[in-house]
Amino acid sequence: MYERLALSRNKTEVMRLANEGQTLEKPHDVLKNPLVLEFLGMDEKAEYSENDLEAAIISKL
Repeated sequence: MYERLALSRNKTEVMRLANEGQTLEKPHDVLKNPLVLEFLGMDEKAEYSENDLEAAIISKL
């Protein structure tokens, strides 16, 4: 907490999050960091296996 406060530019927001926690007001708030993997050229699916993603990434290196 000390480091987060020291590094933050908005210290009041950090303290509010520490006291209240993250509030989920809309469905978009649930997704933290959606990934965009269009460059892999894979078919759109709801789920991918880790092996498929790993193979696609390695083939693009």
